[in-house]
Amino acid sequence: MLSSFNRLITWLIFINTFISRRYRGKIDLEAEKNSDVRLTDWLWKEAFRPPGGGYPVMGEVEKPMPTKDGQAFGSFQALLLVYLSRKPSIENCYGASIFIFQAWHKRLNKKSPEHFPDDEPGLRSLMKSLILETTVSRMKAHKGEGPSLGKLPNTKTDIRLNNFYLPSVNISPRLLSPLTFDGSAAAILEEHEALILNAFTEQKREPPSSKKQIMIGLPVSLESEPVDHQGPQRRFTVKITRTNRKKIPTGDLVSRIEYLLFHLQLCHHHLLDYLTSVEIRPIGNAHKAFSEWLAEVILQPRGEYYPLVGTFEKSPSNQITSEFNFDLIQKEIISYIALQESSCLIFRLALTLIGSWYKNHNRDKDYLTSYFQTDKQYWKIMIDYLSKALTPTANLER
Repeated sequence: MLSSFNRLITWLIFINTFISRRYRGKIDLEAEKNSDVRLTDWLWKEAFRPPGGGYPVMGEVEKPMPTKDGQAFGSFQALLLVYLSRKPSIENCYGASIFIFQAWHKRLNKKSPEHFPDDEPGLRSLMKSLILETTVSRMKAHKGEGPSLGKLPNTKTDIRLNNFYLPSVNISPRLLSPLTFDGSAAAILEEHEALILNAFTEQKREPPSSKKQIMIGLPVSLESEPVDHQGPQRRFTVKITRTNRKKIPTGDLVSRIEYLLFHLQLCHHHLLDYLTSVEIRPIGNAHKAFSEWLAEVILQPRGEYYPLVGTFEKSPSNQITSEFNFDLIQKEIISYIALQESSCLIFRLALTLIGSWYKNHNRDKDYLTSYFQTDKQYWKIMIDYLSKALTPTANLER
């Protein structure tokens, strides 16, 4: 419980400090320190010496005093108890932080120029924006003339993934085409994102008894071995390789998945932020639902498609190594993992996965068209929005 409480205090200080810096446009360490002390002192009193009556979240009670509505715990203490009793997660901490910061700000009775959102979705969006902007600010700028586009697939011409429009990589400005993978871009993972990363991290080594088969037209190998039960089926392990068929070191493979998950969070956050800015209410738990779909695409695809990592059982046939055992979305992810210079494709891939989900895989409704009218408009708006959001001076101008 102590670690959960400390984590909550850390997030509250982070939020309080960066909201102050964002709207002041400068750093005032003394003012920030005093504000953080007042916030934590107030939180301690509300948690362990509630002034409005009711029990504290922990400790002895000499003279029990119920709240005005007769409850043992006030709404503030009840929320803290729920947060502290749950399994630690970023989402739980978000929810508690939102409630606490709103209560703290109302207590101060400020008429501040910041215009903090009064609603939970608005404040949640602002908080995520601050967190992601802070992380993005650590991303390194790289010099150079840009990647060698001739080595990347589907980059010079527009293509379609089923009914979803995918532009060439040339549409992305330099800011959205990083030349190298940056190790500082680490994501804070939720449940399904962690499942994806763990699958690549724990990928098994090739068994001595296995036989390797090369996928036709794709940098993928299938390592097969007999299954335990009797019958013609064999167990196949999927391994994505370099485009030259060489093995990808586990550390490199995992870092690319982390890099992708980070940019998916970043791009999805800014999409939700854009929708809020134009007064479109986003669907609830959007990123959780998207991550669940992505985990399915990578780990347990529907139909007869192979997973991108892990094992499956199948009877050997002439079609076992056909590229059509992966769908178009999976092939985009394979290309990103296999290509040596694929860092420049990261924003394009992230927007592709997010856009495809909103268009085709979200509760049987084409949300992408209802939000952006056309696929091309989606790309234009999101590239422009991301470019402005990730420009170092943009945060002080907004």
